[in-house]
Amino acid sequence: MHVHFDFDLETAIEAILYIAKQLKNIGNNDIYHIDKIFYFADRCHLEEYGSFICGDNYVAMRNGPVPREINQILQGMSEEKSFQIAGLEFTPHSFTVDASNVIPLREPNLKLLSQSERLCLNKAIENYGFMSFTELRDLSHDAAYESADINDVISVEAIAATLRDGEDLIEYLKNPYPG
Repeated sequence: MHVHFDFDLETAIEAILYIAKQLKNIGNNDIYHIDKIFYFADRCHLEEYGSFICGDNYVAMRNGPVPREINQILQGMSEEKSFQIAGLEFTPHSFTVDASNVIPLREPNLKLLSQSERLCLNKAIENYGFMSFTELRDLSHDAAYESADINDVISVEAIAATLRDGEDLIEYLKNPYPG
């Protein structure tokens, strides 16, 4: 049995806005940096709270893990005015993408991001937001990334296995309500 989280589009949009706003201050608000901040924030949230922030799946792409649905949103915004994601019509009310830079059009709704989600997003932004493309690529090519073939989904279990108390975390994820 593989662990699977449900994707939460509303949380994803607010988290994109949150990250883009913070990274814009240091000039790294491009799609690549946002994708990698999500990866490191989700690793933190998985380790500390047993779930991903938006429930996205990560795909092993040539330059590292990419959050599949979030990346589709960001790539879609750079190519079209509206598109469908998770069966819902998505239009650019919240942000736009210009030359791969994500430009917030409004403030993130912090009521839609939990304290734990903001904590892990902040930790990832502080630790990785200033890094170069090459540094992020090299750092994100971890054992979880290496466990998947290129263009395949990286299992939640593979990511969990790289974290503190990974075996216990995997057991919890597979059976959160034992007995």
